Amino acid sequence: VVLNFAEVVIEVLDADTGSPVAGAEVTIGGRGGRWGGGWGAGAAVANVRATLAEPSAEGTDADGLIRVQVEKAGTQNASASHPDYEDLRTKVDLDPNGPAPHATLRLKRSVPCSGRAVLPESFMESDSRGFSIRREGQRRGTQYVSLEEGEDFSVSGLKPGTYTASAWAGRRRSKSLTFELGSQGNSNLVLEFEER
Repeated sequence: VVLNFAEVVIEVLDADTGSPVAGAEVTIGGRGGRWGGGWGAGAAVANVRATLAEPSAEGTDADGLIRVQVEKAGTQNASASHPDYEDLRTKVDLDPNGPAPHATLRLKRSVPCSGRAVLPESFMESDSRGFSIRREGQRRGTQYVSLEEGEDFSVSGLKPGTYTASAWAGRRRSKSLTFELGSQGNSNLVLEFEER
């Protein structure tokens, strides 16, 4: 099979300030790996190849740009992610013959979430301990936080909302608890876990 790729330029900007977002990972269509990251059944296999605007850069360059090789023009799935921003999944209409940038993705800043996790005393005997958090109503996107170095934690990439957390230590599990993250996040969160 011979694939004829056309190059498009994708721009990633901060949704509030309009500033370029450097270091964002971008995927157009496809099914995972460097060749894409489509979601859902029917996503085309290997229909995108990302190349960097600056070969030494990781993700988008300082101007928020990344060059992407696409197999076809038209409407395609697009995703972008960056540790300081909420993940974005959307559709873009790509025309390689049009003016660059061919699509602009706008990322919203994530809210800070840091503080202290208090584990049951029996959990402290384990060398492997931490907790998981997931936003309510979200089937994917569980984040795991290791607490092997102490009680302090910091989690990035979260949206405002209600979250469920549960701690682990080896095979032990805690009761679940819920907490809220408002539009400003929370940098002094205290999560007190109870043994199941």
